[in-house]
Amino acid sequence: MRLHVVLSRKWRPQRFSEVVGQDHVVTTLQNSLATGRVAHAYLFSGPRGTGKTTVARILAKAVNCLNLQNPRTKPEPCNECLNCRNITSGRTFDVIEMDAASSRGIDQIRDLRENVKLSPSGCRYKVYIIDEVHMLTPEAFNALLKTLEEPPQHVIFILATTEKHKVLETITSRCLQFNFRRLSYNEIAGRLKFLARSEGFDIDDEALELIARNADGCLRDAENILEQMVASAQERITPEYASLMLGLGSAHLMDELSRCVIKQDLPGAISALDGLTESGADLTQCLKNLIGFFHDLMLLKINPDLKRLIDASGSKVNEMLSVISDVSLDRLRRIVKVLMRTERDIKELGYERFNLETALVEICQLRDGVPIEEALERLEEIEAKIETMPTEIKPSPVQEISAGGREEERPVSEDELREIWEKLLAKAKENSIALYSFMREGGPVSLQGNKLTISVANSVGKEYVERDESKEFMLRLLKDLLGRDIQLEVIVKEPAGQEDRKTPTSQFALYHKAMRDEGVRMVLEAFSGEIVEIGD
Repeated sequence: MRLHVVLSRKWRPQRFSEVVGQDHVVTTLQNSLATGRVAHAYLFSGPRGTGKTTVARILAKAVNCLNLQNPRTKPEPCNECLNCRNITSGRTFDVIEMDAASSRGIDQIRDLRENVKLSPSGCRYKVYIIDEVHMLTPEAFNALLKTLEEPPQHVIFILATTEKHKVLETITSRCLQFNFRRLSYNEIAGRLKFLARSEGFDIDDEALELIARNADGCLRDAENILEQMVASAQERITPEYASLMLGLGSAHLMDELSRCVIKQDLPGAISALDGLTESGADLTQCLKNLIGFFHDLMLLKINPDLKRLIDASGSKVNEMLSVISDVSLDRLRRIVKVLMRTERDIKELGYERFNLETALVEICQLRDGVPIEEALERLEEIEAKIETMPTEIKPSPVQEISAGGREEERPVSEDELREIWEKLLAKAKENSIALYSFMREGGPVSLQGNKLTISVANSVGKEYVERDESKEFMLRLLKDLLGRDIQLEVIVKEPAGQEDRKTPTSQFALYHKAMRDEGVRMVLEAFSGEIVEIGD
């Protein structure tokens, strides 16, 4: 039985014009060939599957081609002469490919240094292609330095790496450097459609586009995924089938999950996630797709013209444009941040489903924040008020109510007062942890008529409870509980035997310092915020 050749090898480019997505590299190499300025050493760097080794082989054919095509404009190897055929089939001794991951020691480099002295057996140049060159040991790098700097006239070195930062600077400075980029979604999708037509595959264009979107800029990965799908499918490959093969679960469930998040439908989002889990979807991959989807929505929300930056089909972009009016830019930004934090937590801790469910709870309950323009206006108003504030503020006298104006209130028992206080504490705990903490350290003193007196542990607590926001919250609760307007008095009650001790605990001292900071107070007021946690 004849051995099957995979797509990535069968359709490997054999000419510069067939290389996809690396025009900046191809144009420079063709210009150097046309002008006869071929360098003695090249360094190709970039992500995997972007064409580094492929371009190196084409360059090796071009410098040794006996019948170079378009030599004065866009040189191309003819792929028909003896040298081109031998290089393509790997039968020549003059183009040597080395894998630095397995041949990384100094002994292999010493052998190379001895062999470069020998003239080519049949070609014009002897070309050494060293793949994953960053894997060489420091000793091997040092042994290569002199040869790389001044090689014989008949030798060309082409080094390839996915991690350029690991290559010694003394090596990179001796090479002509080319940076290969990740391929765009359109470039990969176009290549896959060409391969599908050429091979006669029965596959929907939307399925090919889904493969391209999940290839992460790597054409070789995309070709291998296509090969796997074609081998496993019994009938036409649909987007739904492609989604299952990619570990994304049902495409319908992914769309449903996104819609539920936008509509803040938490039960629906949890149900969609459960369906994805039951279908065997890779939740990490689903999370990546969610991040990409909401990132694309954010770009469209900023400006619909940014759709050119989105790796998606025209129909998918139109679908996203139809829902951007349902969600604000600020909420989209925070959704992306929460999902990215969740991705990090999953990498560090695992528990994919639990972390993802927690993230869904958070993003489905996100409310729109204060726009930055409005926040700046509030800060300016605060500054203006501070500047015009008098140096001394006299307290306004409490309006006294005549005996005939309102009938005398019934005295409140100690048990009733304690019950009112417990209800206040419970509501404070739900609204503000900081307010609850200060109130918990104190207690009720008395309720006389319409005046409630409470005590707190120290002056820091008194200052926090008397803040406008805290006081308004407590007065509103008291009115709901007692059915009338109440005046609130806050006093400091020192613990027994501690009358002379005025120094608060370290945590209270930090609160005191923070609350007296003008900048902190302005920000808290502008954003209607509160101090939840504070540290040294």
